[in-house]
Amino acid sequence: MIIPCFSRDIDIKEIKWGLNGIHGVWFESKQDLARSIYNEICKNFGQPKNSNSDLLDLLNEGIKFKDCERYDEAINLFNKAISQFSDNPRAYIYKGEILFEMEKYDEALESYDNAIAVDSKNEIAYNRKGDVFFKLEKYEDAIKCYNEALKINSKYLDPLLDKGQSLDRLGKYEESLECFDRALEIKPEIAINWYYKGLMLIKLFRYRQALDCFNRSLKLNHRNKDVLKQKDLLLMKLENKDSKKLYDELENKDSKKLYDEGLDCYKNGKYHDAIAWFDKSLETDPQFFEAWKIKGDIQYLMMDFEQALIAYEEAIKINPQNADALNGKGNSLGKLERYHEALIAYEEAIKINPQNTGILYNKVNILYHLNRYDEALEVFRVT
Repeated sequence: MIIPCFSRDIDIKEIKWGLNGIHGVWFESKQDLARSIYNEICKNFGQPKNSNSDLLDLLNEGIKFKDCERYDEAINLFNKAISQFSDNPRAYIYKGEILFEMEKYDEALESYDNAIAVDSKNEIAYNRKGDVFFKLEKYEDAIKCYNEALKINSKYLDPLLDKGQSLDRLGKYEESLECFDRALEIKPEIAINWYYKGLMLIKLFRYRQALDCFNRSLKLNHRNKDVLKQKDLLLMKLENKDSKKLYDELENKDSKKLYDEGLDCYKNGKYHDAIAWFDKSLETDPQFFEAWKIKGDIQYLMMDFEQALIAYEEAIKINPQNADALNGKGNSLGKLERYHEALIAYEEAIKINPQNTGILYNKVNILYHLNRYDEALEVFRVT
């Protein structure tokens, strides 16, 4: 294995963090590569007191328990991470998310405040704190938190949309509309953004513009029941004779039921059964994006990388702006050692979601495989 040489003017702390991240989270079967490089750095520049790989191990275990709704065990792991890495905000944020799901809102707020105390520039902590206030119907307080998140990252969609909904609850429809317009400037390809704007336009009695928004939303996602319902009601309001029962467009109910069966099997680890259900669903509706995407995820987990690649490519044909599907395609190509093609897939995904750290580190992994070490280090620096 070739280990790159690093000069001492490189930000070694940054490289250590990045390589630990590779080892701990994103590169599954690539640990040997990451660990070898990491060990080489530590040999030359010293071992950190607490390795970030230890932190990531604790967080990953906690997330697994969280996903299984084993909240007490998850909280114990996040508390352990906090005791060992008290200057890292991530464990506080994960702990806050669990406390929120457990409806322990005061404790969730405390956890997010701790995250902010550690890292005052953490937009995720401010956004999550805002979500707690929103749940408590304290919309003014929620908006303050969302504004703090947006000061840090003006293109962060979650607080922008949540701020818009908070303003809606306060009856400030024009200000709410401004939030959804801003969201559409950032991500016009996301269907829900058009839907939210349409709802605000209805409240402002701008029905024709609202109808246009619903049509745009349905063009991006023709299966959204809420949008179809609102469009149906709006057409009737406008006394448009073309107001058909738009739910007929959804009478792919059979494919949705089949998909739901497959999803249940997937969640229960019955991967072969899940694939069978998704295949039946896709026979009924070949344009069912979610079925193709999750089918790809399952086949990747089953290490059937050729079939995973096919599924991801079908999903991308339906929605070429989905970063997760492109990332899945890149992962599959990487496993098939088609590294140049994988790099192209990751770069397309990053164009759509430039803040996704996982995709960025997947790109770094591929650059290492292509012996393009300088470019890999540059990605570390901007991550």
